[in-house]
Amino acid sequence: MAREKGKRQIDSRLSQMLRKHKVPILTLDEHWHRLFTEEDKTERLKKLEMEVNQFLKKRGKANTDLTDVKKVKARLMQNIMENMEGTDGESERMREKRMSKSQKLIKEANDKIARLEYEVEELPDKLTEANIDLLIESVMLCYNRINKNKEEIDEMADWIEGIRTELKRKLIRKQEMEEENTLIYSNLHDMLGPELIGYFDSEYGEDGGED
Repeated sequence: MAREKGKRQIDSRLSQMLRKHKVPILTLDEHWHRLFTEEDKTERLKKLEMEVNQFLKKRGKANTDLTDVKKVKARLMQNIMENMEGTDGESERMREKRMSKSQKLIKEANDKIARLEYEVEELPDKLTEANIDLLIESVMLCYNRINKNKEEIDEMADWIEGIRTELKRKLIRKQEMEEENTLIYSNLHDMLGPELIGYFDSEYGEDGGED
């Protein structure tokens, strides 16, 4: 229980730090895309990436819709102002009916504007939260890969060091055996002379041997 509480406190502190540093939207950042191939992405990472992109689309649509509805409302208001006195041949009843319809449309526009303004105000926070979740998951996966690579690097370094030590040992042994062969052959040559050595070379040397 204490461990979970500690984790929540760390997550809260991390969240505050990330907000302070204004982390870019990861799915729009080329550096983030360079970190993962499609094969590298876990199901959770794909899910969080999709959530960020969905909030981006909602934010863009809400802003566009808000602009469009405000334009519609402005046109309706302009029409009402221009037709306050009515048109020639139009009865009072028809004018009132047209004005009532315009006012109804303006009310609907106001309702849409209020809803869209709320979305526009709320979506950035939701997008930030989704982006932070994606960042934390991304960093965790990256450090997992870094640590796994480090483990393999350490294993390779140990293997290379072992090979290097074995190579050094074999080089020393090779030199000792070459020196021993030279000494043996030199003593045999001095003791037996070139003619006998030539015979024994042909019989017992590397190129000689038994029939």
